[in-house]
Amino acid sequence: MRIHVSFIDRVGITQEVLALLGARNLNLDAVEMVPPNVYIDAPTLSPAVLEELHDALFEVHGVQSVDVVDILPGQRRHLQLDALLAAMSDPVLAVDSAGLVLLANPALIALCGRESAGRSVGELFGDPALLQALLDNNFHLPMREMQLNGQSLLLDATPITNAGGLLTLYPPNRMGERLSALHHDHAEGFDALLGESPAIRTLKARALRVAALDAPLLVHGETGTGKELVA
Repeated sequence: MRIHVSFIDRVGITQEVLALLGARNLNLDAVEMVPPNVYIDAPTLSPAVLEELHDALFEVHGVQSVDVVDILPGQRRHLQLDALLAAMSDPVLAVDSAGLVLLANPALIALCGRESAGRSVGELFGDPALLQALLDNNFHLPMREMQLNGQSLLLDATPITNAGGLLTLYPPNRMGERLSALHHDHAEGFDALLGESPAIRTLKARALRVAALDAPLLVHGETGTGKELVA
């Protein structure tokens, strides 16, 4: 059974809550702290024991509520991440700031023939220069052709702030599509925004100022006004 205990945060309250479960010889598979909340996965916790534990928990100063939950937040995020990665048809891997693979989607594992977590990018691709280039440029690299297990692939690196980067590999049948898209974007730029009215000139000036920022941007406007074109 999994429970969620919310409380008014104070020093030692989490230890007091967990001590109550320990006193009842309950094994804990997982504990997640998200102050002022603690989520606990106790497989041997039965409804009868929970009823008695419920009263004991409320005797702890600061405890506000005790609820049964179907899954812990971290477990839910993990399942969602797995589902997202599995849905991506292109091989994708996340690497840390040292260039070590943190996780890879099923498409990447199938391509490599084995799990890649813990390996360096240089080892994975057999190219130490690639790892050094990623580190030297903070994972800002133009698309480049790479070889992995004898296959030609187009590698796209996307930096993750202070945390490494996301590497996506596009197979040969998509190389032309991706390169064409890059060329199209490079060739047109802000020229794709047609018009010379004061409003358009103001929009272009503002877009030019923020284009160089390495940060998320929100483009808002009414339906059909060209938000995707600006983006």
